[in-house]
Amino acid sequence: MAKKEKNYIPLGIGGLVRYREEEESRIKITPKQLIYLLAGIGSFLLLLRFLLH
Repeated sequence: MAKKEKNYIPLGIGGLVRYREEEESRIKITPKQLIYLLAGIGSFLLLLRFLLH
């Protein structure tokens, strides 16, 4: 009977990625400001659609 070769995968790899938690964004925006910004863009696009159509 032939011996089976065992292949081991290193435990440290496992597909995990660690991101730096201390990384700071240059642009700081609150969720409330984001909602207002998106609502403004949506309103502007609707206005353009009615004016140009």
